[in-house]
Amino acid sequence: MNHLNSKNLNETSYSKEENIFEIKRLDVVKSLVPEGTRLLDVGTDHASLPIDLVRDGIIKYAIASDVNVSPLERASMEISKNGFSESIKTVLSNGFENISKDDFDTAAICGMGGHLIAEIINKGKDKVINKNLILQPMSYPEALRKYLFDNGFEIQNEVFAYDNNKPYVIILTKYTGVNTIYSYGDLLFGKIRPLNKFYYLYERKIVKRLQKRLIGILKSKSEQMQK
Repeated sequence: MNHLNSKNLNETSYSKEENIFEIKRLDVVKSLVPEGTRLLDVGTDHASLPIDLVRDGIIKYAIASDVNVSPLERASMEISKNGFSESIKTVLSNGFENISKDDFDTAAICGMGGHLIAEIINKGKDKVINKNLILQPMSYPEALRKYLFDNGFEIQNEVFAYDNNKPYVIILTKYTGVNTIYSYGDLLFGKIRPLNKFYYLYERKIVKRLQKRLIGILKSKSEQMQK
């Protein structure tokens, strides 16, 4: 069984001079899945997450869902090929729409933009109370954090990956009904800031994006003044 420990990932110290090695997004997401949970994988595509977790003995049951037929067909083929048709069920669903709240304990929503993930959660908010949510935004993590902070979700952990030469954040959250006070910096960089190389790379990515945005604003103002 190969189940990474997310706590150890966050506690790993770093040196900026060290050679960077990769931690796959999928491996970090897997490390946050509680053993024995009933998993819902929203936007499953090839069903890689539930297949790996069932194969490794971490979970015994999962639902692989997608809003489109083609990815769900691919998922069904992969599930069948791996012999897990009894353990992993496929459901055509737009987010939580066709999912019963009684059929899962943990939901993973990965590989989408932060705005879309927030929209999916908001539309299915009545179904995610008392559920673990594992979220991996591909863009605009600050928009996702803002939604969670403003709508009664507690961010319990943030773990950082470096996959295919790009840094990513994976967020573990749960609905508590209590809104979180935050700063603009918390939206951009998170409240959980581990001293490891993966967070350093993520932080550097955000800073570069802010610098690019600032340069664009200054250039636009300069052009307006010259008119």
